[in-house]
Amino acid sequence: MIRRLALVLLAGALGCARELPGDPPPARAFYFPVSVSASADGHFAYVVSSNFDLRYNAGWVSVVDLDHVVAAAAADPTGGPVNPREAITGQVRLLSLAGAMATTADGRLAAVPHRGSATLSLVELSADGATLSCGDGRSQAGLSRLEELTDCDRAHLVRLDEKATFPEELGELDVADPFSAAFTELADTGERLLAVGHLIGGARGGRLSVFDVPAVSEGVPSVTGRRSVRLGDANGLSALVVHPDASGAFLVGTSKVYSSTQSQRSLLFSFDLARTLAEESDEVVQHSVARPVGGYELSGLTFAPDGLTAYATNRAPDGVVVFDSSLQGFEETDGQGVRSTVVRPRYQVLGAAPAPGRPTGIVYLPRAGGADLLAVSSLEEDAVFLYAVNAAELQLVGRLDEAGLGPYGVTHVSRNGRELLLVSGFFDHTLSVIDVTAASPLDFRVLARLRSSETPAAEESRE
Repeated sequence: MIRRLALVLLAGALGCARELPGDPPPARAFYFPVSVSASADGHFAYVVSSNFDLRYNAGWVSVVDLDHVVAAAAADPTGGPVNPREAITGQVRLLSLAGAMATTADGRLAAVPHRGSATLSLVELSADGATLSCGDGRSQAGLSRLEELTDCDRAHLVRLDEKATFPEELGELDVADPFSAAFTELADTGERLLAVGHLIGGARGGRLSVFDVPAVSEGVPSVTGRRSVRLGDANGLSALVVHPDASGAFLVGTSKVYSSTQSQRSLLFSFDLARTLAEESDEVVQHSVARPVGGYELSGLTFAPDGLTAYATNRAPDGVVVFDSSLQGFEETDGQGVRSTVVRPRYQVLGAAPAPGRPTGIVYLPRAGGADLLAVSSLEEDAVFLYAVNAAELQLVGRLDEAGLGPYGVTHVSRNGRELLLVSGFFDHTLSVIDVTAASPLDFRVLARLRSSETPAAEESRE
């Protein structure tokens, strides 16, 4: 029952964070983790605990020492458990109901959106990636009651619904439900930008908000609201990914809906950030999956390293959709009737492959020998599916059943000649570290599943 209820809430909206705070968060543990990322050198992982049911008075981001995990697994040939109190080296408390954590290219600044409070937390990372900071946790000036329970000071919290945040006039609901985030830098202008996607749907539709990210001054990060663009559709944005071409300007988001109605369909939302900011255009290009594939919601998205192909997880039918994401010139006419050629990704559907059980996260795994792979987390199947990539065709070649209950966030790490797959288990509050270096998926090995006894799995919490 608990798990079924959580699935229903995860598909929709939990609402605003409650005003009565729960217990203090446990140390060195995860709780309904939604996002996992890694430092640039692959030595540390960052796991975002959403505190989904608000059992605790804050959410948090944990730092995991991957070197310790790999060494501990090598030292125990029997495959015994790795102690999370030794592998998790630190954490910083944030507001609850966190979404995906985005990190700048230099690995020094992260942004975490929070659905229940229309707020972003700015998290600073040390040069070696080993420690995190959300400012002076002792400073409570200007903070709300819930913000006082975090390790953040006022300078590290961006309240999206304040009138001074964006130059245009926006209502409170316009910037509600921030969930996805992505940093990028425009090659032509050098502008550093943060894009934030909002999940709110219904008649108002979702939004993309764009912020300037200036250089850190006197050790205090800041972002400035630049524009907030309405999608023009009832769908919201579930994931945001920057196209890997050199410009840094092309952003793509996957659709998120609250229910599967006939009026809703699986969409990609494509943005040219350079044009959006320079021309102050609200034009959003939509790419529908409905006719060739069907479905009412896309979730995770990943690119092949060359940017020519993109892959997204889809619902009803549950599967992976393959897109041609190469750049192409399109003839367009502006408001003054002037025609010009605009270059942007195509996002033409090339095909699809089934992935049962509500596929969510997806990551591309480049391989030194043999076909590249896609790893797809299945929330309801409690599995990670592996697909061999052959141009537009995907072939199921493996299934990992030891990646926790409700696999959700996935990422890929290369470190010291070893390839690792990191998977967050939403329902049993785990991080699985899987060695995917071997040539055959049959030889992939779970090095560790980090889990604290302080946070019981969703099924166990019924007792």
